[in-house]
Amino acid sequence: MVTVRLMSIDQLRPARAGEPWTEEEDARFIDELRAGRRIKDIARLLKRSRSAIEDRLRWFIPLEKSAAIRSSERETWLRKALNSPGSGYDWREVIKRNYAAENRSYWTSADLAVMREGWQGRRPLPELASALGASEIEVALQLCRDGLAKSLQDVVDRLGATPGGTVEIRARMAVDRAAASVWLLVVDGIGRRISVFDKQRRHVSVHGSYEEAKQRLSRLLDTRQRGHGSITWSIVCRVLGEDTVGEERHGVIKTEAARVPASAS
Repeated sequence: MVTVRLMSIDQLRPARAGEPWTEEEDARFIDELRAGRRIKDIARLLKRSRSAIEDRLRWFIPLEKSAAIRSSERETWLRKALNSPGSGYDWREVIKRNYAAENRSYWTSADLAVMREGWQGRRPLPELASALGASEIEVALQLCRDGLAKSLQDVVDRLGATPGGTVEIRARMAVDRAAASVWLLVVDGIGRRISVFDKQRRHVSVHGSYEEAKQRLSRLLDTRQRGHGSITWSIVCRVLGEDTVGEERHGVIKTEAARVPASAS
């Protein structure tokens, strides 16, 4: 009898799958290529998929040569360029140019250090962006990705932004959207009986914030107006005219439960 072991998606998915590449990671990649390590082994070392490693190769090929080099030839070409005597292949300059060609910024360790220092010192965003040779929105988004800022509004509140610029407008739009949004609480298994649903119980209410909706759910779970079986609940944020855009939280609770589970916090 053959036993087949099924692995979960988390087990199959590399630890760094989907995460942005860093300069340190690229440097490790280049060092391993230069040392002759196989692509599948580099993927394991960097906790990336093999396809992600193979795709990363294209960023190290100069633009003027990329059209003539097929994807299957990138690895061989780059290894040769890295190991050619006296070539001094500057992969950082190549990748910076490739990023710039797609209107993206390649953040080096030095850039990130300047960015963090600017954040701590409350350096004005326009000035910080100019020093980094990037747009304000690129810097603002990187500050958020780096965990320094929680949102674009957080960046504007701390560093300011050019009036009428992309960052200022997007931050203002986010504030306006938040002010116009409502939180809907829908609970099946609690509330009044709905005849068209074979007298099943359902609760629907509108709230000004997620916390208010969660508190209402907690109070509902303390009542005795419960049906049979599990209780399912959804708390969703919606803005007038938007059908599916907004935050969502969902859960299933056994009938005997009396409090909101941790998944709702």
